[in-house]
Amino acid sequence: MEGYPGYDPTVKQDSWDAKTRFVLERRVVIVPKLLFFKPDEARALEAAVARLLPQSRPNPIPVVPFVDEKLARNVTDGTRYEDMPPMRELWRLFVATLDEEAQVRHEKRFGALEAETQDMVLAAILKGESRSLLWKKIPARLAFEHIVSTVAAVYYAHPSAWGEIGWGGPKYPGIYVRVRCGRKDPEEAGEVGHVRD
Repeated sequence: MEGYPGYDPTVKQDSWDAKTRFVLERRVVIVPKLLFFKPDEARALEAAVARLLPQSRPNPIPVVPFVDEKLARNVTDGTRYEDMPPMRELWRLFVATLDEEAQVRHEKRFGALEAETQDMVLAAILKGESRSLLWKKIPARLAFEHIVSTVAAVYYAHPSAWGEIGWGGPKYPGIYVRVRCGRKDPEEAGEVGHVRD
């Protein structure tokens, strides 16, 4: 949040149409119930997400429930790799691998490990050095990158995160005019020290 102190794009919500406002208010107020992951799977994934995308905010953005909602509804980004399982299966493999790897290496569940040890387990999974037989069936780096990119996408889809990157949120029914890299519309946040064109 250092680059955009005090910037809150949600103060412009009176310019949004009713449907946009409803979708965004729902995203902030309603945290989906877990339907896809079992409670122990969700705990392991919560611990992994806390290491992949640490949050220092007083009210952390609930990433796992929104990932769960996408998987429960079988919503994907449309990408399908020949050597990767379907997304639902991939996420189950990832979560199972977290605990299996932690058990093999440290005789504990992933969530019970210290933060640095969790990082070492995640690094092994990323590099394809996992001892898990489950994870050896798939392209480790590609699968791990998909997990991380989904976590980041879910995080930055939450209005509470927009101020961190200076994004003004949806501009509907209006449009963004200055869409080239490095250019901002007048109402968007400017980084500290940034001079507008």
